[in-house]
Amino acid sequence: MYVADDQLNWLDLLLQVQFAYNNLVHHLTGFTPYVVVHSHHLPHPMLLSDPVVLLPTADDITEAQPELYTQVHTVLTTANIQYAHAHDAKHLDIPELGPGDFVWLSNKNLPL
Repeated sequence: MYVADDQLNWLDLLLQVQFAYNNLVHHLTGFTPYVVVHSHHLPHPMLLSDPVVLLPTADDITEAQPELYTQVHTVLTTANIQYAHAHDAKHLDIPELGPGDFVWLSNKNLPL
């Protein structure tokens, strides 16, 4: 699926791209964005015309949401902690400076 050279057909492809994105399993959470929001898998558009396709009931969704949200929250919190440690390992602490302390100042971006 590609946008034409003149890039005028992107609107025709937008629904397909949205469907593909919403069904893409995120590597961190292990869930698709649609599952995280709606607590069930997005049915394929071709299956929606089939009257036999069973969608979850409201009771099924409300029962699944707390556990799903807890799992996603735990995974994202753990990832944020890991990212913070990786960031902090690459950056130096800012030293305490007081009045009268000498510092090096680059004049690279100062109009002198």
